[in-house]
Amino acid sequence: MVQEEEKQILEKITPTEEERRLVYGIAEEVRRRVEEELRALGVEAEVRVEGSVAKDTWLRGDADIDIFALLPPETPKEFLKTRFLDAARKATKGYRQVERWAEHPYLECTLDGIRLNIVPCYKTRPGKWISATDRTPYHTEYVLKRLNEGLKAEIRLLKAFMKGIGCYGAEIRIGGFSGYLCELLTLNYGGFRQTLEEASEWRPPILIDIEGYYEGHPEDALELFQHPIIVVDPVDEARNAASAVKPKRLWEFVSAARQYLKKPSQIFFFPREKPAPKPEQVRKKLLARGTSHIALAFRPPKAPPDILWGQLFKAEQAVCRFLKRKEYRVLRSACWSDEEKQAVLVYELESRRLPAIKRHVGPPVWMTQHSQQFLEKYLGNKEVATGPVIEEDRWVVYLKTGRTDAKSVLKQTIGKEKMGIPKAILESMKKTLKIHADEEICILCENAEFSRFLDEFLVGRPSWLEHNNTNRKT
Repeated sequence: MVQEEEKQILEKITPTEEERRLVYGIAEEVRRRVEEELRALGVEAEVRVEGSVAKDTWLRGDADIDIFALLPPETPKEFLKTRFLDAARKATKGYRQVERWAEHPYLECTLDGIRLNIVPCYKTRPGKWISATDRTPYHTEYVLKRLNEGLKAEIRLLKAFMKGIGCYGAEIRIGGFSGYLCELLTLNYGGFRQTLEEASEWRPPILIDIEGYYEGHPEDALELFQHPIIVVDPVDEARNAASAVKPKRLWEFVSAARQYLKKPSQIFFFPREKPAPKPEQVRKKLLARGTSHIALAFRPPKAPPDILWGQLFKAEQAVCRFLKRKEYRVLRSACWSDEEKQAVLVYELESRRLPAIKRHVGPPVWMTQHSQQFLEKYLGNKEVATGPVIEEDRWVVYLKTGRTDAKSVLKQTIGKEKMGIPKAILESMKKTLKIHADEEICILCENAEFSRFLDEFLVGRPSWLEHNNTNRKT
């Protein structure tokens, strides 16, 4: 693919005039309604359209309309959590409404495929922030002052590329690159390909400081921001605009950039969506691996998506640590949820069954005191299957391991021992948890989205990497 073909991609991702009229019309209508509802509460707020719609950098069919209400600094924070949300709900009556959470709650609304975020913030000066969202109006102004039609196109290409490789979005579920971060990278490097060329050579530590706040003393930024990539926010030198980017997403982007520059293809922008595999197809894949899989399925607690996913990731890691403490070898783990009816934690183990007996080596016989302590502990101990016995110069015992099946161990432990699972997740598990092992997991694959997730978990390899696989059979 050459530059000319990237123009063909732009034709697919640039909003049509009809879409622009629709999006801008909805944005202005809702902006006006929010302003009126707040005025009815006696609050004079400046209500503005922010984000990619205000900057005209959104992707076709993927408009996120951000309506920000800039409230007077003296507005109590409790107002943001209560009466503001009520006003936002009234202004978007008829929309599907979901309460989300940043530093404080905001309302996400959807109607006919158009998504709106109604967000409160304070009208403050730079550096005098009261809440995290206070920076957003300044982000919009910063980017708008530096944009032209050519850069808008370059930004769209980078956003579409990030989206295609699964690295777009700063929400906890994804941990990727936000739209604002894509805009900053494009502004800094001058274009889409230039950004990919630079990113393909990134090495840690990665520090991008557009406004030069840390020029001459970059070590201060590296000490302040403990993140895999640092992009100093041009409107706030104390903020890393890339703080949400997980290491996995960072290096996926770097690798995809290299692969694209080596062999460009539209598949990086528009990955082919595979049909969800049928349960029988998943069963064959599970059996062919020769490993064991455990799936913990339960109904997720009601919570804003970002909070829910934060808890799911913590629960996934807590169970993983528990299994390792019990000496199971965990190869990989992941979690999935539809955010409403089902959540699943998935683990791949070398084996779900441990040996019934394990060898435990004690002290050398010549260490008199330690030998005596060892004998006192294990002589007559019901957990000892064999021993104590001397092997070479050491005492050794062979211990009964008790329950050896990971499924049984988890079933007997969750809810009864402290494992570090977040309270809301644990309470839900106590009521709805079902543990599936190996082929039993296939019953969950009746849900097409979970089936697709599990298939991707088993394959592991991203579709854009398949494109550059020279050993692939044709």
